[in-house]
Amino acid sequence: MSLLRRVSEGVSRLLGGQPTARDMIEKRPNYLAEGIGLEKQGDLDAALTSYRLALRYAPEDARVLLNMAIALTKANRVEEAIRSYRKALEVEPRLDGAHYGLAYLLLKRGDTIGAEQHLVQFLGIVGATDGESKWATHARGTLALLRGETLAAVGDEEVPSDAPVREATVHPMPLADAPAPVDTPLRATGTHGRPAGRDLTAGA
Repeated sequence: MSLLRRVSEGVSRLLGGQPTARDMIEKRPNYLAEGIGLEKQGDLDAALTSYRLALRYAPEDARVLLNMAIALTKANRVEEAIRSYRKALEVEPRLDGAHYGLAYLLLKRGDTIGAEQHLVQFLGIVGATDGESKWATHARGTLALLRGETLAAVGDEEVPSDAPVREATVHPMPLADAPAPVDTPLRATGTHGRPAGRDLTAGA
């Protein structure tokens, strides 16, 4: 701490005991942790309020933006969730949980090209350290279907109902849950070498 700051804080206490800026920061509630707790309890509106409060103090905190995207997805506010994922990726381009979650939201919206791009980026980030996780396996299977490859490429792994866990790390940001895989049939666009009209369902 600089001499000027120490003098300033000492004077502030002497002139009435008013809390310093540092004191206020240290006493600030942990809105991110609060939001995660509320989200786990199922109170999505309160969780989103906590995440917004966290963003007031740190508007470019990728962890907050990521968790907000998850809560928005659970609340079925897809467009807002997509915007929050994109903002998180502007701040931290290697946030693999954001690539994973965004890919499946784009797929649900019918943007197969965008979904493929984010699945490729997700696999590129986790490939060296997390290549055998259920999320990586499912991402590879989805990518194979989008590219019109045989279903054998997907394997027999169970489709994950959640997403990369919050406790994992991503260079160095924590991951968060991402939306469940799309459950409605989509057809590939027929562009970029994909065979047109291929049904993206298990029975295709």
